[in-house]
Amino acid sequence: MILKSIKYKSFYIGDELIGKIIVVFFYIDNHWYHCSVGDGLGEFSIEENEPDLINLSEIEGEFKYPIYEMKDSFLISNFLDVEISMIEKIVSREGEEEGLIGYRIKMVNEHFLIVWDNRDSTEFVCDEIPIQLSEFETKKIVLPNFPKLG
Repeated sequence: MILKSIKYKSFYIGDELIGKIIVVFFYIDNHWYHCSVGDGLGEFSIEENEPDLINLSEIEGEFKYPIYEMKDSFLISNFLDVEISMIEKIVSREGEEEGLIGYRIKMVNEHFLIVWDNRDSTEFVCDEIPIQLSEFETKKIVLPNFPKLG
């Protein structure tokens, strides 16, 4: 599984940014995957088509959902064109009601890409997450059209 591109969807009301990243799209082995995390719920599913890039200025109406390509140099150099070895759900501690708080994606080069809900918006975190993962339960997941992971 080779990660080749990352896009993300933002949310605006009028011209005010409400959430920088509310959905992340990954292009992996000729398929686009949709990843969203928020309010204790998450979805990691296959997209039928490539999400089109849409600039904020192209959208009319009060509620706007532009889609951008990830251009972060750290992500590009460390994650794109790198094989994924594992995808896990990060879920709340036992007895707490947070539910799903993110996804951890491990690369064969031992880097981690984490998509998590910081309660204000979804964020990317590279290699480290501002919580102790050891305090949370993680569960491996198998995605549609993916070979079984380790």
